[in-house]
Amino acid sequence: MPTRCFTPFKVAAARVTLLDNCGQPSDAECSYVATDGIISIAQTGNYEDRVEFYVKNGDGVFCVQRTDPPILKWLDLTYTFCNVDPDLVFFTTGQSLVMSDADVPVAIGNDWDTNNASLVNFAFEGWTRVAAVADCEDGELFGYVIFPYNVEGTMSDVTYENAAANFVVTARTAVGSNWGVGPYSVIKSEAAATLNDPLPLLTPIGSQNHRRFFTTYMPPPNTGCGCQDATPVLTFTNSGALEGTVTFPVITGQTLLPAIVDWGDTNTTTVTVGTTSVHTYAMAGSYTATFTPTEVSAPVWESASTAIA
Repeated sequence: MPTRCFTPFKVAAARVTLLDNCGQPSDAECSYVATDGIISIAQTGNYEDRVEFYVKNGDGVFCVQRTDPPILKWLDLTYTFCNVDPDLVFFTTGQSLVMSDADVPVAIGNDWDTNNASLVNFAFEGWTRVAAVADCEDGELFGYVIFPYNVEGTMSDVTYENAAANFVVTARTAVGSNWGVGPYSVIKSEAAATLNDPLPLLTPIGSQNHRRFFTTYMPPPNTGCGCQDATPVLTFTNSGALEGTVTFPVITGQTLLPAIVDWGDTNTTTVTVGTTSVHTYAMAGSYTATFTPTEVSAPVWESASTAIA
């Protein structure tokens, strides 16, 4: 079958998503952090040892020569960051936030307590650069890795000195992920009928899956300090005269255009500029609109059901 070979190098960006105790993405307003402050991702397989069944007969010759193969228990992971984001520290180590006394409090640090590691459940996604790609006419190709269920996150040793202090997290993967296909678009379709449409994972993450790695033409998410909502609500209003208006969302001060607006009546609009888009419906009714960025990995914004008249 056709195969795309590639050489991953560097790490362009990472996204950490808060999970509940069952490995499901959180629906909290503060549920993911995307950062370009990632330095490295290190993984090591932790295996149950091979079991040997070798038995000799009375003449000293093997009469049974079998083994049970090693079984992967989990992946030991080390994430090294060069940027201390208090929300990222909280997601990956369970260290609770320290807030300022501003009228709108700001996360300014973290507390390190005894049982923090028992509180940690997060998913980690990373985007690498790809070397030696012969065909670039479809856009830049990235390597994409996801560790869908991380637990027991702890902060490694930190030295404060006359140099930058890196932020290092160690964690391990766990079975039982409920990530499914995830809340984000991470792929651009390569099928003729849906070419370049943004898509989530093509197949769900299985309950025994510790890691998935593949190439994608979908660039990494917009990065910035602080957390974002993985299940955001799209602003969609009744403008009168059978018109509905969508207000384009912004993440970390950055627009998410171009994007596709699905108006909920089989019509879609590709938007590339501006801050709003207006659609005229054929008949009155209740509609739900969605907003899906096409050039950056992001959640799909979905509106509440809105009466259009």
